[in-house]
Amino acid sequence: ITDATYGAVTTSTDNTKAIQAALDACGNAGGGKVIVPAGTFLCGPITMSSNTNLYISEGATLQLLPYGTYPKTSTSTTSNIVYPDFITCKSNASNLKISGKGRIYGNGDAWWTAYDNRGSVSIKRGAVIRLNKASNIEIDSITINDAPGSHITIGTNGNSHDATIHNIRIDTKVPSHNTDGIDTWGYNINIDKCYISDGDDNVAIDKGSQYIKITNCTFGYGHGTSVGSYTSNVKHIFVDNCTYTGTDNGIRLKSNTDRGGGEEDFYFSNLTMTGVKYTLYIDSYYDKDYTTPANDKANAKDSITTTPSFKD
Repeated sequence: ITDATYGAVTTSTDNTKAIQAALDACGNAGGGKVIVPAGTFLCGPITMSSNTNLYISEGATLQLLPYGTYPKTSTSTTSNIVYPDFITCKSNASNLKISGKGRIYGNGDAWWTAYDNRGSVSIKRGAVIRLNKASNIEIDSITINDAPGSHITIGTNGNSHDATIHNIRIDTKVPSHNTDGIDTWGYNINIDKCYISDGDDNVAIDKGSQYIKITNCTFGYGHGTSVGSYTSNVKHIFVDNCTYTGTDNGIRLKSNTDRGGGEEDFYFSNLTMTGVKYTLYIDSYYDKDYTTPANDKANAKDSITTTPSFKD
């Protein structure tokens, strides 16, 4: 990215155009490797093409533009402010890799403060990495700190598939609202040898997620390995040989009467938990209005197609 053709420099307050130009050059050439060398490079939203490896070198920091200078989407209004995701991909992209021993720094403190003080204004923060309508994905060895919102999201409603996330480290300060570690909304996703500590779900397995395998991971702060709260058509979940230390929950299955249907085939084994509040937590009535058994009973509803039914 620092080649004269592109022109990224550590002294710039915004390297978005330079880094995007390098990514576009790879896309136009049919694929390639975009290297972020050692140093700190401030950047706004960028988009990857097929057959591209975004390589963050050891000693390199790819840092999100700070809150206040990070761009809003064109659909933002004064009462509903939407910020785009940081690293995305073109629709139907395949063979995507984000790797290296460097880090992505989300610059999250000011975002969290703004979110806490938002009042009646809706603020939607983008993910650090969100790969929708994508396949054959690998995320390897990078570190992500202090995301404004969620760190990594794969897919929406089952539209991404075949992803491997391994050897990564997510270490984000708490309290920090909705800073999920990894969210899955697709199928054939393997998460292995990762360390995840954050302010919300360490992993959230959501709608359309199938054949999800989580192995050999270590979890610190966070809400645990969660299924939901959007759980329709979530199936074939395997969690093995993971360690939880000071995590709110170990395994958490959570959904609501309008968010579920078809949840089945869960396998949890060889899990070590220390200082965990709930080792196993199941909630099929995930509604803040009903907080006591008596209140739940008084507001009971018949089962319908979207009622969650965790089984097997």
